[in-house]
Amino acid sequence: MSKQKMAVVCNGDTLANIMPTLIFANSGLALDYEVHIFVCPAGARWFLTGELEKLGTPKGMPNPRPWRPVLLRGHWCRDQWGDSWLQVDEWRALE
Repeated sequence: MSKQKMAVVCNGDTLANIMPTLIFANSGLALDYEVHIFVCPAGARWFLTGELEKLGTPKGMPNPRPWRPVLLRGHWCRDQWGDSWLQVDEWRALE
């Protein structure tokens, strides 16, 4: 069976255009869809390396702490429908 497909269009270069594009695309990926992002010329500059970081923290959103590496110990599980996941038994932050 083929994956469901999702198209997201970014038609501007303001935060009001960029953030919904990224949120919708991320939602599609979380649902295991094949996601295609179409960007009009005005919004294209935001998809160059390093440009998204210049947007800063969106208004009303918390500024997340930097990611820290963690060590996970567990085992890989699979059910009768073919879905799989990592069952984490223990974890610890790495220094």
